[in-house]
Amino acid sequence: FGPANFDAAVQEVDQRVDLNKERVARDGAQWSYQEGLALAMLARAQLTAEFDDYLLASQSIDRADGLSRDGAGPGLAIGVVNLSLHRNRKAAKGISQAAGSAVTPDAADLAELEAMRGDFALYQGEYSTARKHFSRAAAQHREAITLFRLASWHKYRGEFDQAIALYMAGAKIGQSRTPQRLSVYLLQIGALELQRGNWDEARRYFERADQVFPGYWLAQAHVTQMIAAQGNLAAAEKSYLAIIERTNNPDVMAALITLYRYQGRNRDAAKWAARAGAIWDKRLGLLPETYFDHAFDHAMDVGDTKRALALAQKNHSARPYGDAAIGL
Repeated sequence: FGPANFDAAVQEVDQRVDLNKERVARDGAQWSYQEGLALAMLARAQLTAEFDDYLLASQSIDRADGLSRDGAGPGLAIGVVNLSLHRNRKAAKGISQAAGSAVTPDAADLAELEAMRGDFALYQGEYSTARKHFSRAAAQHREAITLFRLASWHKYRGEFDQAIALYMAGAKIGQSRTPQRLSVYLLQIGALELQRGNWDEARRYFERADQVFPGYWLAQAHVTQMIAAQGNLAAAEKSYLAIIERTNNPDVMAALITLYRYQGRNRDAAKWAARAGAIWDKRLGLLPETYFDHAFDHAMDVGDTKRALALAQKNHSARPYGDAAIGL
């Protein structure tokens, strides 16, 4: 069920965005309307990776927070949106607000609250605590997103077989069986197979993700990665350029830069590095915590180790978990 392809999914979420923008335009002083807009913008951002969508999501959830009162407010949404944006301190406030709500959340929301405590612990580097929260959440309300979190926990510990088994279990739950969500599961499994050197298996998962949810730029980028890694550089270049034309995504630009450098095309690499760097600079200025790690990767790629160190320190301060520690 659900939209059959990427374009249809964007069209559906656009309707949700328009509805919530209209509500805010009519009465922006209602925190629930601001919350609705924040969640709609986040849903579109997670599909398209558009920066402006993330920015509006952050602004709307901050407005919702400012408009709410003690004992009532969008605590869960504050946690969800800010965890997605890597703004962990604000997320912690939302978790606390939701736990102290005057109205007891329903079973699904209580499980989500427990799972968010696990998210927060994970990104604090407290892996055993995170596992406890994820396990409790799964026991309270077994749903796909909770199994996804448990799978990610195993992934971060390098326990790939356990992670893949949980991704597959989550994909069998009814609420996950949209083309978009199935594509995400396939991409996650493919990425793990790639990490442990099973290139052919990884490519099969990436191609299946592209088939299940046609037009999805992220699946196309993963397929292109394998095309490049397995030697068809001209086809990979053409595909990366097409994805960038659609999305202007700096992470895809980074892959193209790597491709050019491998071929000794340093002038082309430098041109795209400058373009990607300008995008990261703009994003850092507006949503710094969200983009510390991406900008760090870019600084490392272009050899600016002084800037990379500063970004790595900020990233580790904001989220002192494994990836940030390794980067530092």
